[in-house]
Amino acid sequence: MLAVGGSVVVDDTVTVLDGPRIDVRGIRQVSLSGVLRSELDRKLLADLTEVVRNATVTARPLLRMAVFGSVVQPGYLSVPSETTLDHVLTLAGGPVADAAAQQTALMRGDTLLLDRKQVMLAIVDGTTLEELGVIDGDALIVPPRRPPWDRSTTLSIVSLLFIPLITIFGISR
Repeated sequence: MLAVGGSVVVDDTVTVLDGPRIDVRGIRQVSLSGVLRSELDRKLLADLTEVVRNATVTARPLLRMAVFGSVVQPGYLSVPSETTLDHVLTLAGGPVADAAAQQTALMRGDTLLLDRKQVMLAIVDGTTLEELGVIDGDALIVPPRRPPWDRSTTLSIVSLLFIPLITIFGISR
C-alpha cells in the first residue's frame, strides 16, 4: 500500500512489476532493484520528490500468504508484514466448527516452519509475520478435527478383537 502526499495525492495499493519496479499512478515508475523493505520509504521519497514538491511517502509492503484447511474462506491473502497470525486467521473468516485449531502449522512448501506449539506461542505473544520470517507463498494450515471413530480406528479395533477369536475357533476344529 502506498500513500503519497503533497501537491499530488495517491492512496493506493500498487503491485511490484517485473524489473522490479512500481508504477505510481500519474507520477512515475520507480525502480526497486536492490531495495530492501526497510529502505522502501526512503527510496520512494527520494524518487518522488523529484516530481512532487514537498512529497510525503508512506509505503506498507504486503505479503501474499495462504490460509488453507478448515477456515471459513481458505485461499490467499495480501497482508502487511506487521500482521499477527491470529489476525491472518480472522481475515480468513476464522476456523470452522470441525477445525483442530490447536493443530495449526505454518508451512513453506513441504517444510514445516512452525509446529502447532510454536504457532500457539506466536499467537499468544502477538508475534508478527515479519518477526516469524514469513515470506510470500508461506501457508497457515488449519487441519480438520479427526472424528473419534474413523474407518481405520474401527478396522483396528475389529482386528484386535476378532483375529484372536478366529484363530482360536479355527484351531479348535
